[in-house]
Amino acid sequence: SSYQSTRTRELIAYFKVWNPTASLFIYNSPEVITFLPRHAVYYQFLGDNKRVIFGKTELERVSRERFADAVVLTVDESGNYPAGLFPEYRMKDRINRYAILERN
Repeated sequence: SSYQSTRTRELIAYFKVWNPTASLFIYNSPEVITFLPRHAVYYQFLGDNKRVIFGKTELERVSRERFADAVVLTVDESGNYPAGLFPEYRMKDRINRYAILERN
């Protein structure tokens, strides 16, 4: 669909100029990894309230230590994500249905 191709184009453009030394934590948005720079440093969490597929340790670390420079996660149509999920990070950019958060 055209919506899908717009998202793809926006992600390609955004991550084309991403600083490859900045680390990313990808939260439940594994499709974003395809668009990251070739040598990007990233960690990810994949799961829900019922089960964790992988990344539990990284999720705990990013919450406790703020080790990632930025967090990428999916937002709703209004650009919102669950309150309190990453309190040490603030909205930097919104790319289509994704929010890019940076450390406070």
